[in-house]
Parts: sequence; C-alpha cells; structure tokens
Amino acid sequence: MINAMLVIKKIRMYIWKYLLTSRYSKYIYLGVGNVERKEKFYKKEWFMWLMLLLITPIGLVLLLVNKKYAAKTKWIVAGVFSVWFIIMSIVSQPTEEEKAEEAAKQEQFEKEKEQKKANEKAASEKKKEEEKKEKERKANRSIDEIIEEDSNHVDEAMLEEGELTLRFEPGTLWDENSLMRVAHDMFQEVKKAFDDDTVDSVLVMIETTMTDEKGNESLDPVITYRYTRHDFEELNYDNFLKMSVAEEWRVLNEADSYYIHPGIRKNLKDKYLQNLK
Repeated sequence: MINAMLVIKKIRMYIWKYLLTSRYSKYIYLGVGNVERKEKFYKKEWFMWLMLLLITPIGLVLLLVNKKYAAKTKWIVAGVFSVWFIIMSIVSQPTEEEKAEEAAKQEQFEKEKEQKKANEKAASEKKKEEEKKEKERKANRSIDEIIEEDSNHVDEAMLEEGELTLRFEPGTLWDENSLMRVAHDMFQEVKKAFDDDTVDSVLVMIETTMTDEKGNESLDPVITYRYTRHDFEELNYDNFLKMSVAEEWRVLNEADSYYIHPGIRKNLKDKYLQNLK
C-alpha cells in the first residue's frame, strides 16, 4: 500500500515537471485560477523591429539575441539596418545654413541674457540710490513733514512761526462721542510735536462736514484745542495719557483753549458735558 502511494506521487511529480517545461506551461491550474506566464515586452518581436527603426544599435542587439531567426537572416537584416542607420545619421546632420542660423540664435540669446543682467543690475542700483535718497530725505524732514507722513491721525500738518497746526477729517463714519476719542488720539501727536524744539504751540483741528438749518453743507472745525509748550510741559505725559484713556475730556480741559461745535456739543454724553470746563 505504501509503495503504491510512493509510485503515485512520483508519477504526479513527473507530470507537473513535464507541464511546467512544455508549451502547455502557459496555462496551469493552481487551484486559484489560470496563471499566464507573460513574455517580457522587450523580448517581443514587434519591439525589436521598432528599435531597429528608431534606435538601430539597440535593435541590432535585440536581433542578435533573438533565437527565432537563423544566423544568415540576422546578418542580412543587421546589414540593411546598419546602412539605414548610417544614412539617417548623415541626413540628420545640420546643413551649414542651419548651423549658421543656430549660431546666430545662440549669439542673440547670449546678448539678450547679458542685456537682461545689465538691466537687472541697473534697476538694482537705481533702487538702492532711491532708497538712499529717501533715507536722507526722511532724516532731514521737518516736524510737520514727519507727523503728516507718519501719523494715521493727521491729514495735514503745517508749521508757521512756531505754531504747528494738525488737521484731521474722520470721514463719514462717526458720531459726536467718537470725535472725543479722536481728540484724545491726536494728543499723542502733540507729544511728538513738542519733542521738536522749533515748536512753541500746537493747534489740533478736527473737521467734518456739517449741515446748517437751510441744508447747506460745509467743512467746519468741530473740535479744536491748543497747547502751548508751557501748558504741555506742566503735564506728566505718561500718567496723564493713562488717565485720559477713559476720560477724554481731560485733554480739552488742560489745553490753553478749546472749542466744540454747538451741533456736536448738544449730542455729547453726560459724562463729557458734566466734566468739561
């Protein structure tokens, strides 16, 4: 019984060995489906001919290792395609006219490249020169130019005979009480002004469009205040600024003089009306 089993196993082994090495080895049932042993694309005949036409040296190598053709056939095909390769190599060589044209294009390209570099260098030098001039200009600005250019709370600054006038228009989105906050914010520009020795006094003017009883509109000062250097130097600026954050009326009360347009004053909150001097 045991010997019979061994004989059956050997027979099965020889059958599998035959199938795996024969032309039927492409399709062998393994219990999970038919598995095809696919040939590599570069071993296929169509690929060899394609290479002979496009990249002849590679095609010749594939031809020589191809076992389908006899040696004589291989040498004939190799000779034909060698001649083909030589002819194509000669034909593909540029003519003198084409060489001259290509050289002209390259020369033009180099000129444009050099011109581009020169332009970039000139632009960089120009930018540096402009930055240098701007730096020098800023270093030599007067106090009115500094505040007008750098401040977000001043539209126009003008220094005349020691008095610096600061003008600001808050636009259309405002109410009477917000104008008091604008007056407080502009007080910080007063500090900058008095840091300059040429300033003896500062006049702050907040202007906006007002409409009279007849419907006529005009740009009028609605809140103004004036500080002399003496008035300002009496203040402890840092402490006073903190005190006036929520009590904006202090900025007006400590000024040498101030003015509030009647149309604005009548609509102010009680905290302003009760504390304004």
